Amino acid sequence: MNYPEAFYNLGHMYHNGINVVPQDFKKAYQLYQQAADSNFIKAYYLTGYMLYKGLGTDQSYSKAIGYFTKGAAIGNRYCIYMLGICYMHGYGLKQNFDSAKTYFSEALKKGDGQVVDIIANNTIDSIKNHPLKDVSTLTDVIKQRFNPQTMPVSGITFNTDSLQGRWIGKLYTYDWSRTIVENEEDITLELQSNNGALSGNWFLNGKLVTQFQQERSGQVWKVNSDVQADSLHTLFRLQSICCKALLKGNSTILTGNIVCVEKKWHEPIKPSYFILDKENPISSVVGRDTTFVINRIYPDPFQNQFQIDFTVRKQDNISFQIHDASGFLYFTSDKKQYNPGIYSITITPSLNKGNYNLIALGQQFMWSQSIIKE
Repeated sequence: MNYPEAFYNLGHMYHNGINVVPQDFKKAYQLYQQAADSNFIKAYYLTGYMLYKGLGTDQSYSKAIGYFTKGAAIGNRYCIYMLGICYMHGYGLKQNFDSAKTYFSEALKKGDGQVVDIIANNTIDSIKNHPLKDVSTLTDVIKQRFNPQTMPVSGITFNTDSLQGRWIGKLYTYDWSRTIVENEEDITLELQSNNGALSGNWFLNGKLVTQFQQERSGQVWKVNSDVQADSLHTLFRLQSICCKALLKGNSTILTGNIVCVEKKWHEPIKPSYFILDKENPISSVVGRDTTFVINRIYPDPFQNQFQIDFTVRKQDNISFQIHDASGFLYFTSDKKQYNPGIYSITITPSLNKGNYNLIALGQQFMWSQSIIKE
């Protein structure tokens, strides 16, 4: 009978998987949109919300803002709150903290409790002063490593035995449109292979957040494990890890993304992507021995050139290389014999702005460190 509230209520059931109705974001979005297009006020917020996150439909901040604006104009506090969020982060419009505060203040007056968390956590000031606030620059850097629009990734088939070991790198979190890198955290995966099955530990910022067991073989590891971490404000369930192995010089890097959902509502969290280097056992052993020690690299970030101060404690033939994350070699020096002593060299590579890996290679060691060209 095209009754708008019926569209909305049925959409809510599909959105949350209530009772006998299976969770289906696509059906939920279609029903919410039908209700909103019939000017059912409550549906403005949830239609915009689905567009904002890309649940059941193509992600679009601009379309979401259209519905939030309609709802805000007639006093819907959730729509007013979401406009504040969009202004605070710069989602779909120019970032403006004053406008964000205005909308949050109005939402608070109307009884929206979500604003209390933003005030209590000083969220606006945290975003203003965040070390990654220059997100456009960082996003350009990350885009040189991979194309976030292709997430989740697919790649070459690999033998699970080749993944066994300790992988160390970074986990990058994007906004919902997958165009802005909003956060960067240290991540470590410890993987074990047993007859083709993978299991392991996931560390975030040095803290064990979950253990997982692969449920089927292939590039997508189906996982069913709870995630608890200080950086997460609620409990999530780790569902899958999709990855591919890439060659980087003589070594391998592991790239991919981790799929987590909120445990309560089963909605996905913001998209993330990881880049991991396999820990080199030779490097870690020799590092204590220590055939080769880096004293200082400066400036870092650098513009045209940088200097490496290092110590050689055992005679070795050493060369220096610069790779990007995909393994492409941009610079290599001639292999030179170094006797025990302290040395300083200046490197003037021809590089575009971005993140690179500086690698020192000897007969007894391999050492690497990330550097930034600004």
